Amino acid sequence: MTEFFLLTALVLVTMGVVIGVITVVSFGIHREERNLSLETEADDRVTRGVRRITGLSCSRLDFSGLNR
Repeated sequence: MTEFFLLTALVLVTMGVVIGVITVVSFGIHREERNLSLETEADDRVTRGVRRITGLSCSRLDFSGLNR
């Protein structure tokens, strides 16, 4: 019976973590879409974390050294 309660608690904690991560990522994606800010550096920790989780990053191409 103790194993059942421990397994249930483990499942509930795991589900809570997964739902929490999905919620934070969803919040961050909506913030990025609303601000149209994928072309700039991340403004805060939530945005940086979401970009790290989703694998997105901001890289600006530097064409200043090119001569035409």
